[in-house]
Amino acid sequence: MIQKILFIAICFLRVGAIQAQTFTYNSDNAGCNGQLGTNACWTVSDNCTGSNVNNTSLPLSLASFQKSTGCPINLVFENGDLDINNHVTLGKAIQSVTVNTGSVLNISGNLVISGENQLNIITNGGRVNVGQDLIMSSGKNGTETKLFVSGNGLGSFNVSNDIDLNNRSELHILEGGRLISAGDTEYNGTDIDIFVNKGFFRTGSLTISGNENKLNIANNGIVVIDGDVKFRGNDAGLVIGGDSEMEIGGDIDVSNNSSFQIDPGSQVRMCGNNVSIPDKYKDDIISDGDCFYILPVEWHQVSAKFQTTSRLNTVNWSTLKEWENSHFEIERSIGGVKNYEMIGRVEGMGWTDEMTEYSFCDDNLPLRGERIYYRIKQVDFDGTFDYSQTMMVNVPGMQVTKGDWRAYPNPVRGIEFNIARLAEEPLNSNIQVKILTSQIPVASFIVKDEGELNSHLRKLLPRIPQGVFVVELQSNKQVEYLKVIKE
Repeated sequence: MIQKILFIAICFLRVGAIQAQTFTYNSDNAGCNGQLGTNACWTVSDNCTGSNVNNTSLPLSLASFQKSTGCPINLVFENGDLDINNHVTLGKAIQSVTVNTGSVLNISGNLVISGENQLNIITNGGRVNVGQDLIMSSGKNGTETKLFVSGNGLGSFNVSNDIDLNNRSELHILEGGRLISAGDTEYNGTDIDIFVNKGFFRTGSLTISGNENKLNIANNGIVVIDGDVKFRGNDAGLVIGGDSEMEIGGDIDVSNNSSFQIDPGSQVRMCGNNVSIPDKYKDDIISDGDCFYILPVEWHQVSAKFQTTSRLNTVNWSTLKEWENSHFEIERSIGGVKNYEMIGRVEGMGWTDEMTEYSFCDDNLPLRGERIYYRIKQVDFDGTFDYSQTMMVNVPGMQVTKGDWRAYPNPVRGIEFNIARLAEEPLNSNIQVKILTSQIPVASFIVKDEGELNSHLRKLLPRIPQGVFVVELQSNKQVEYLKVIKE
């Protein structure tokens, strides 16, 4: 049983036109000694109206106020730290706790959200630190216990131990909200949900037991589980969509009777030694050598392959039928799955009931070798879109021969042409460049780095006729000549 040294609870009675009172904590107030129950530390605003409502006294220190009025309370920590060396229970009267920049609320014991309460914790640059557990008490049918965590993305709500969610409770982590638990997060009972909607949630491990309990991630929400994840119970599991991400550092054990839904555009990254997931996703796993990714397949056939002789990647896909299909956009990310950019577009068929095959060639590959990830974005005429599965290709580095510079692709087609330097030592001078052909006058320029060099080359390339041309590069007191074929 938890010892409740501080209990903040008011029976919410609707009397007249009651609104709310805001109590703002500022340690710089004259007479403030940094104690919770010292009136001088607080400023009262946003008065309630109605009978028996005290608009000036501090409710945190007046038991009579808690019993005789129905005035809800907003707590704002504007300046200075406040240490509460006990357990804290926040009852129905407390609507919100806002901690702004320059303030920290430290609770040494447990923080308990009382049953059937709906509480907002807002960290606008400040922090809430809980020294032990965050406990959400059981709600009732139709009156769940709910906690909403939000902010400006610069603060955080930190729990040193565990997060315990009991029957009929909901935890919502909204835009700008950051909830971080060093311990375990456990579902205990039924009708329990965590919603991560545009927010950030991190915990030591996660165990979802009971029936129909879910972890829901949406709208670019991010969830990081440092340890193991276990889904126990009928239809207990994960729903992730809206380009959201989940990373699991330990083992994952998801039974086949658990609900496990990953929408296109979202991903689960698993870095543990033992991975057990529902059978329907086992064909959707790819590996980057260190971790596994679940990236769901929804298209008929998608593949990507490195062509050794021509040093390019071919991306192939097919559809069984199309309806209002405008086009496909080919997206690429180098070295990981975080930084996709569009590298090409292929027009769709619009409407067809027949299988259609497509192909795209990527010949702008890094010389030093890298893992490259591709995905295809299918776009309808009305702008709605869907993503294919993600494909990974290991591109080997080009073999280093005499000389520091390489031109690619070579032969060059179109305007995609690059020159890269393979040597690791830095440049200590500008690059003097000359373009030599037998049909046009010499073009010369001076650039500072590879990026500026390739920008100039792409502008000059349309002026160079088909055939062989030579690029002269002078840097670090060395001169090198690259022979390039333009097709």
